[in-house]
Amino acid sequence: MLRPQFTVEPAHVVATIERVKKYEAAITSFRDRYHAFPGDIADTSRLDRCNANCAPAKISSGDNVIGSRQFGSNLKSGLKISSLPPSSASDETVLFWQHLLAADLISGVTDSAIHSPTPLAWGITMPASPTGGGFVVGYADGKFPEHLSPLNEGMKGTILVLKLSADDSIALDTPGIQPLSPAQAAFIDRKLDDGKPSKGFVQAYGAPSCFKDGGINYDEANPKKDCGLIFRIQAP
Repeated sequence: MLRPQFTVEPAHVVATIERVKKYEAAITSFRDRYHAFPGDIADTSRLDRCNANCAPAKISSGDNVIGSRQFGSNLKSGLKISSLPPSSASDETVLFWQHLLAADLISGVTDSAIHSPTPLAWGITMPASPTGGGFVVGYADGKFPEHLSPLNEGMKGTILVLKLSADDSIALDTPGIQPLSPAQAAFIDRKLDDGKPSKGFVQAYGAPSCFKDGGINYDEANPKKDCGLIFRIQAP
């Protein structure tokens, strides 16, 4: 019997899984080396490739939270390097990648954001994803909004959000233009967690058609790009 022929897409999905694991390992290595979170480290003089614009705002640095605690409540990135040096907690979500880059723990971004105000862009301020779109980092502190699975239990800790737009120009529940199909999202979820969109340290957001059975499962028969994923990469 002939086996089904796979498209190039599964390779991209597998590469995305490896990318998430890489970022999780990078943040652990950074914490072991500097005893602080990337993006939140108060003393950036220990990062040889940083400049004065690498330092997060004093009002928010050193609290072990990347960005604002409200990030996980609405999944709106709120990212903006509007002034140099950075002046608000939201800047930490870009500085996170700058600190990992300065520590030689990641590639895939540039250091332009610490030299001049830089528009949000995949491969520049935040890394791109092999599946399209890219990754935004933040801190989750409780429940997520309605465009996740109706049964989502939320999560707490440092999270990565796989998004199609670097800013918030594309609503996260718009059907057909999210990063993943339900089958792709389910595949990643099963490889890293429990395969359920509403619980665990991998959870899904998207159009209602991303889910079935009242939100218990992914609608894997739906071929449209209706899903995105959230990964908890560090517990609180």
